[in-house]
Order: sequence, then C-alpha cells, then structure tokens
Amino acid sequence: MTNDTVYSGGCACDQVRYEITGKPSFIFICHCRNCQRATGNIYATNAWFPHSAVAIKNAELGAHVTTGDSGKPVYHEYCSSCGSPMGMRSDAYPDFRGVRIASLDDPNVLAPVGEVFTRSAVSWIPLHPTLPKFEGQVPDADLLKIMNSY
Repeated sequence: MTNDTVYSGGCACDQVRYEITGKPSFIFICHCRNCQRATGNIYATNAWFPHSAVAIKNAELGAHVTTGDSGKPVYHEYCSSCGSPMGMRSDAYPDFRGVRIASLDDPNVLAPVGEVFTRSAVSWIPLHPTLPKFEGQVPDADLLKIMNSY
C-alpha cells in the first residue's frame, strides 16, 4: 500500500461521499458499547487515517457524542439524511479520523489488525481467531508498533 492510495465511500443515500488519500494508521474491530449502539451492530470496524487525509464531500455529517474510556468526547458520525454510520472522531486522538469500513465502496480493501474493547464483546459471536485482542483501548506502546507496521 502506498501513500497515493485513494479510497472512496459514502452513505446509503449517496448524500455523503468521501475520499481518503494515503494509508490507514490503524484498523480495529471495536466491541465497545458506544460503537455497538452507534452502529446498531455487535461491533464496528474502523479504519483510522490522519485527519487531513479524509475529504468529506456533498454534505455535513451529524454526530452523536459519547464519552470514551479516556474521559474525552467521542463523535460517532452519520449521514444527516439517511442515518448511515460513517465514522468517528475522538478528542483522545485529535489528529485522526475513523471511517466505518462498511461505508467504503469496497470494504474488502482494508482489513483489521486487532480487536479492541473485547470485554464488551457479545458472547454469542466468536472473536477473530488470529487477531491481537485488547480488553479496552490499545496501550500507546502497542498502538505505536501497529502504526509502524503499515
């Protein structure tokens, strides 16, 4: 994957479109209750990119604000027209923006490198057999190793 890679995606009604240039910094399957509720699913898979790499087109995103384990606000973003979950931002990581993998035009182009907040995972779906797992947020030292592996 090179820095000139371009990813595109959008919402269900196509009101919101986005383009991302460059490689992701990290990609996690998140089992936290906030992501579960924000997506209406048992987990959310989020690819995190430098904030400046993500260009949102056509519309403003709405956001539901929660408080993360860091104690700082987390913004779960969605299309204001159709409600499709689009991504997230966190004051704990102000230089990054998360994109919901399912909102990509081709969600197969990016794969997760770990699972986070496994302490909140539902009991009736097994976790990925080979991905590293973290009961909560990824410790900074592990996150730096993951970011340097791309």
